[in-house]
Amino acid sequence: MKTPAFLQTILDTARLSGRHVTGLRGDFRSRLDAFRRHRSAEEQRELTVNFHHVLIA
Repeated sequence: MKTPAFLQTILDTARLSGRHVTGLRGDFRSRLDAFRRHRSAEEQRELTVNFHHVLIA
């Protein structure tokens, strides 16, 4: 049975959106890794404490 055109359009759009989100996630992780590599231990500790406060709020 063939998928109706309107349903196929929805499925195609969802597939493209999923790929886009995957690409964004990869880009974000890559940038985050680069950011972490160029940060001192003291800067990392301060950011960890600040982030902990954000999560508690």
